[in-house]
Amino acid sequence: MRETPRMAAQTAPKTPRFDLQDVDPGRRAKAWSDALNEYFFRYDVEYPTEFRIGEFDGVAADGLRLATMTADPIHVERHASHIAADQIDAYFLILPRGGDILFRQRGHEVKVGGGQFTFVSTTEPYGLS
Repeated sequence: MRETPRMAAQTAPKTPRFDLQDVDPGRRAKAWSDALNEYFFRYDVEYPTEFRIGEFDGVAADGLRLATMTADPIHVERHASHIAADQIDAYFLILPRGGDILFRQRGHEVKVGGGQFTFVSTTEPYGLS
């Protein structure tokens, strides 16, 4: 009788949570940038003067990352220098839950609103507002 191989124990998925609520207002922009860069990808980010709200809950398992995010409006740019440093070949899906998001990539610009979505390639520059 042939024995079937045992399944390897799966490691528990990493579950990051981040919230700016307890961060000093003068440090919120830097803390938010650091959190985004660590969990997602490297970006250049422009913040409004009164950046107050930023939180996300995520789960990561076997190379797949899922997260919900709530934040004051920000402007995000991912440039070729970020792409070269990260060396990540991935896509992510944006599903706005609040206001519209302006997405730019490959010379196209589109407004993505509630009930809509877009895929973003991390191997090419893009911008989100």
